[in-house]
Amino acid sequence: MDAPELVIDDLKFPTGIASDEEENLFVADAANGSVQKLDRDGRRSTYIEACGKPSALAIDDSGDMFVADAGRKHILLFSPDEGTEVYANQCKGRRFAGPRCMYFSPTGELLFSDAGAGEVPGAIYSIDLNGETNLLIADLAGPAGLTIAEDAVGLYICESRSNSVVTYELDEEGGLVNREVFVEFDNGEGPQSLVFDAEGMLYVGRRGQGITTVDPDGKVVDEIALPGPNVTSLCFGGIDYDQLYAAEEETGAIYRFNLEHPGQRPFAGPRSV
Repeated sequence: MDAPELVIDDLKFPTGIASDEEENLFVADAANGSVQKLDRDGRRSTYIEACGKPSALAIDDSGDMFVADAGRKHILLFSPDEGTEVYANQCKGRRFAGPRCMYFSPTGELLFSDAGAGEVPGAIYSIDLNGETNLLIADLAGPAGLTIAEDAVGLYICESRSNSVVTYELDEEGGLVNREVFVEFDNGEGPQSLVFDAEGMLYVGRRGQGITTVDPDGKVVDEIALPGPNVTSLCFGGIDYDQLYAAEEETGAIYRFNLEHPGQRPFAGPRSV
C-alpha cells in the first residue's frame, strides 16, 4: 500500500465519510454540525448546514443522503431537491440514545448502530422504506461501525468497548442470530469503522492505532499508521473504487490510499430495491 495522501486537513472533528458514483467525497464534521463535499476536481463546499452533530453518512442509489445525528438523536434524510427531514427518531416508543454508523442491508433496510448512553446499552436498529424502525440487538458494548459481507449473510459490528469486531448472521426475517467474536484486539482503544475489499480483506479503523487489516479467518494481517492515531471512519471511492479514504480525529484530516484490490460495493438503499 502506498503512503497516505492528505486530502483535507482543517476539519474540527471528522466522523462519517461517504462517496458517490460521481466520485464526490462527503465528510460529516461533527464539531461544526455540517456535511462538507469535495468533488472529483478538488472543489470543496458545504453540502448540508446545521445538521446537529453528524456522526455517519450513507448515500442511496437515488443520490439522497442519510445522516446519523448523534446530537439530536435522529436519523435524517437529505434530498438536494427537498431539503432535510427527520427519517426516524424512535423505535416503538424507545428513543434513540446515540446513532453512530449506518449500512444498507441486502433487502434495502437501513441498519444503524446506537452507542447507548448511561444505563442504556448499545443497539442495532433497522429502518424500512416506510420509516418503520425495528430493534434487532439491544445488548452491545458501544457499537460503532458496521458492514455486511459480500455473501449477504454476516453482519460485522465494531464493538468499541470490548475492543473487538463481532459478527451475527442475518436470518430470513432480517433478524440477527448466532453472535461470534470475529477478532479481538489487544492494543488500541476500540474499533470505530470497517469496510471489506473485494477479496474479503477487512479494513478496521481504530482509535489509538490507525487502520488494521484482518483476513477472512479473523487473523490480523497488517497495521497501517497515519499521521494521527484515531481513525473514525473509512470508505472506498474513486472511479474504480480502489481508493480507501480515512477520517482521522486528532489531525482533523481526511487521508487517501491507493489499493491493489477495489472495495466491496455497498448494497442499495431503501428506495432502490
